[in-house]
Amino acid sequence: MWRAMSAPDGLQRFTSWICALVLESSPERGSFPRHRKQQYVGRDAVAALHQLLRVRHTQSLDLQAFFDLLQRCGEERGLLELSNEAQDDWVPLEVIKDLVACLYASSAKLLADICPPDELNWQEL
Repeated sequence: MWRAMSAPDGLQRFTSWICALVLESSPERGSFPRHRKQQYVGRDAVAALHQLLRVRHTQSLDLQAFFDLLQRCGEERGLLELSNEAQDDWVPLEVIKDLVACLYASSAKLLADICPPDELNWQEL
């Protein structure tokens, strides 16, 4: 996995992969008139991400706390409106994408120290 992540397009490939998994885990997707270009995923998709990233074990956040945190990020970015009850069960995919990009950045720094990309044998891929 580190070989794929350390490739020049590793960030884009990693975030696309996680976002595809999240979208696949969402039985329904939402959109709202004010944010037409944004995709929103439901609680099931956030639960799948919570489990995939092992958030409970690594950050001691249960699903509800994780969901609330993602929604708060969406509200701070103006992608969710606190007063709109129709948005109570949705999280913007853009927030998830940014979370995954930050996760990638922190992992890449650590993994680069452990196994520098220039020492990888790309022929084994």
